[in-house]
Amino acid sequence: MKKALTAVILAASLWGCSRPVSIAPYISREKSEYGDTYSFNLDLSDTLTTYSISFYTRVERRPFKPYAADSLDLGVRWIAPSDSSFLDNLVLNLDEPIDSAYSSKDYRFAYKDAFVPSELGEWRLRVQVRNNPECLSGLGIIIERKEQNGTR
Repeated sequence: MKKALTAVILAASLWGCSRPVSIAPYISREKSEYGDTYSFNLDLSDTLTTYSISFYTRVERRPFKPYAADSLDLGVRWIAPSDSSFLDNLVLNLDEPIDSAYSSKDYRFAYKDAFVPSELGEWRLRVQVRNNPECLSGLGIIIERKEQNGTR
């Protein structure tokens, strides 16, 4: 009985210490830098993992008005743990929401799949929404971890 209880406690503690399969931080427009730049810190330090990265957002409109934007123009600056950086440019079309209501539409955009960073450690992403439509409520990023053999 004691051995079984010890095994259950050990299994529960190990399960509680595991890293989450995905994280999805979100920054509201009011908390962005300069109203158009969103900063995210990403822990990309697991050597046995590939990452799937997506952006998500909500676009809102005023009653009886059309949606103000048909795309988002993003400048994504990747800052490596060594402080080297590179810029990626994206244009995301707002024509296929994953959910919608009368006054808002929700979107998810696949960005990188099976991504393996060139350096392991904490990366920083600074995402500037260049066309910065007022209807954008904020921006989020979804990081999903996958073991390199495809399981997790």
